[in-house]
Amino acid sequence: MHIAVDGRNLVSELSGLARYLIEITAALSARGHEITLLMPGPPAAGTQLPAKAQLDIARFPGPIGRLFWSASVLPARAKKLHADVFWGPAHRLPPWLPASLPRVLTIHDLVWRRAPETMRFKGLIAERLLMGPAIRKADIVCAVSQATADDIAEFYSAVRGRIRLVPPPVNSLAARSDVAASGAPFDEPYVLFVGTFEPRKNIAGLIGAFARLPEAVRAANRLVLCGGKGWRSESPLALAAQAGVADRVTVMGRTGDTGLAALYAHARCLALPSFFEGFGLPIVEAQRFGLPVLTSDRSSMPEVAGEGALFADPYDTGAIASALERLLCDDALHAELSKKALSNSARFSAEKSAVAMEEALDQAIALRGARR
Repeated sequence: MHIAVDGRNLVSELSGLARYLIEITAALSARGHEITLLMPGPPAAGTQLPAKAQLDIARFPGPIGRLFWSASVLPARAKKLHADVFWGPAHRLPPWLPASLPRVLTIHDLVWRRAPETMRFKGLIAERLLMGPAIRKADIVCAVSQATADDIAEFYSAVRGRIRLVPPPVNSLAARSDVAASGAPFDEPYVLFVGTFEPRKNIAGLIGAFARLPEAVRAANRLVLCGGKGWRSESPLALAAQAGVADRVTVMGRTGDTGLAALYAHARCLALPSFFEGFGLPIVEAQRFGLPVLTSDRSSMPEVAGEGALFADPYDTGAIASALERLLCDDALHAELSKKALSNSARFSAEKSAVAMEEALDQAIALRGARR
């Protein structure tokens, strides 16, 4: 089938949404489908697009330009393509799509409903105004986790029967055989955090929990924070200094796949005690390397991490510290969780995601055709 895709997330700095879009379109292309990426501008520097994807690039820079593009140019270009189906991969569908064009929408999370205090005001308003209409206009609504599917069904009950589960295709960073053989990036064992530095990720809670570890445990281990600066992000180094552990905390910026794989390959465990996650991609990425995970006991995280993790209340730094200490000091527990982490990660793959998305796209075509 010919799939027209809203590619607006590819024009900014590479994000989790952009990675999701790239990997799932690449997997669909590998299955023989024709992909056209409609974009308001050229892709961000360094973006590796699927080799066979066709690009339809306009020139509408900036937020206002992208808004105009989405409202007018995008639906017009989609109509001209005569595609079989349109896919909005990130919470949006353009207005005025051709009535005959089937449309699929992917929802990654309902943070604005569940944890609005962790969002910037502009994003909160945009989600509130645009997500509902997009969900109602979609023939099929895809959720990246069962937790997200349940949230959609709760807040938009009219589309309950049109929700499909399509987990993200997890990039197999562990396939880099040269990374595991390379030297460890740090001399001592380390706890790894991967994600954007923003309130929802609970970095302050993680640093506070690390500071509560027994002194001997802190002295023998390091906390490594890898990610880019997000909304209202306090300086992790400043937080570490306030907690008295600045000498045991390392803050890294965004890193490419090779650098990220090296961090995963040599870490003791991953810590992601977020207040809310629609999926939590670093959980599965880490488990591909056999890393046990410490994550939160709510939203999608227990579902995604499975038995290869310890869970804690993200609002309880004492509980996070206790779980961290177990992962750092109990070798038998670590070995057991490592095996379970590898097993759990096998539940996710690009092929499985592509098959699920393919089924969702086919169903959208059938539903739209039945209405004619």
